[in-house]
Amino acid sequence: MTTVTFWAPGIPRQKGNHIAFCPRSRDFHRAHSSPCRPIITEDPERGKRCREWEQAIRVASREVAPPWPFTGRCSLYVDLFVPRPKKYAKTPLPSRSPADLDKMIRAIGDALQTKTKEPGYIVVDDSQFTKISAEVHWADCEGHERGAGAMISVESHEPQQQELIR
Repeated sequence: MTTVTFWAPGIPRQKGNHIAFCPRSRDFHRAHSSPCRPIITEDPERGKRCREWEQAIRVASREVAPPWPFTGRCSLYVDLFVPRPKKYAKTPLPSRSPADLDKMIRAIGDALQTKTKEPGYIVVDDSQFTKISAEVHWADCEGHERGAGAMISVESHEPQQQELIR
């Protein structure tokens, strides 16, 4: 088993939802009698912030990435450190997470994968994660000096195989 651990600095962001809709046709009856071609889109501002977070993860992971991406089953362990919301500057922090944890994990999984098996990435596909453990902490908690970001560990359960790029 091989383990890769690294710190990704930055504000953890969540992957946005995709929205699908069918454009309206001027001819109402024709539009409802035949299937339309849906248009799939996402919130542009949330998508931009998420892409910046994914890029920060890629930059940090390339420093410790194995020579070839893991191709077998893997475990993902994540400790997310999010900044204190401004509205809680002088009051106790809420006990609930400030964002949707599974969407944050989805962004991390997408940043760690490469579909082309090229070197410098951690895994070939995020579907290789058979175990995921994640926690959200406040960045200004006791004993944490790094600020906002994520401590990410990926553990491979199978011997690493080098595959040639064709």
